[in-house]
Amino acid sequence: MTAPTKLTGASGVVSVNGVDIVVADFSMSIKRGVAAQPRVGKYSDRKKAGKVELTGSFANVDIIGDHLARLMTSGANVAAETKTVLNNMNTVADWTSSDLTNTVLSQETTTIKEGTGALKITCTTGLSTNDTVTDTITATDLTGHQIIDFWIRSTIAGQVITFGFGEAAYTENTKAITILAADTWQHEYYDISAIAAASKNAVTKIGFTINSASNPVIIIDDLNSHLGVRLGVGSEFTIYGDAVDASSNRVKVTAANCFITGGTLKIGDADAFIDGPIEFTMADPDTDLTLTYT
Repeated sequence: MTAPTKLTGASGVVSVNGVDIVVADFSMSIKRGVAAQPRVGKYSDRKKAGKVELTGSFANVDIIGDHLARLMTSGANVAAETKTVLNNMNTVADWTSSDLTNTVLSQETTTIKEGTGALKITCTTGLSTNDTVTDTITATDLTGHQIIDFWIRSTIAGQVITFGFGEAAYTENTKAITILAADTWQHEYYDISAIAAASKNAVTKIGFTINSASNPVIIIDDLNSHLGVRLGVGSEFTIYGDAVDASSNRVKVTAANCFITGGTLKIGDADAFIDGPIEFTMADPDTDLTLTYT
């Protein structure tokens, strides 16, 4: 084939374990070292081709958490975190109100975050205060889990509602939440990492207390617990880079047994993408690196 000229990755593909990922930038550096031998009476060393070092990086338009998980630990295909669904809020019949007359439960099917529905709580001014909305679930082991999260919104800013969970009563472990803005989804995180395993290895009760009520309508969706990825042996993967020149000649790079050596997660600007970069190398470039020209 004609040697590629003006090679570009603009229409290239980057794939990790067979899954194409969108990247803002992808690069791979292959460096050949030099073995040098000093010689008596010579002004220069004798040189031979030395070791090869391969490194690379890619930046996602939207960074994928799986890549950082690969940096931290190993897993089957992806170093996955464990998400335990406590209640997806798709069935209002799961929940019981302590005051069926003044704190009314219904299924919301329009304003939702996931699935087919959300839990809608319609309160009555002055009469819903301290009412409870509870659910009894199958005993669930949250040992090692660090976070419980859910989405919540209210028609009234400043509304206070308390979430809780426990093995015998939902009031065993609680967190009070204040609605910051009316009619806006608010993602709530409850750090449960410090709660002893013995107090969360057979959770059967979850619920909410209406701490203040000025006739709000409260919607709650997607209630989950998470056991995040912890440090361990890095996960290896295969990455494919595909670049093309102006004549449609292609250079495909296959890099097997790669492992991530660095990743940047910078949070601080709501107007900026968190895009990396993710840096990687490979276990054995002698056998793991293949260049294919087509």
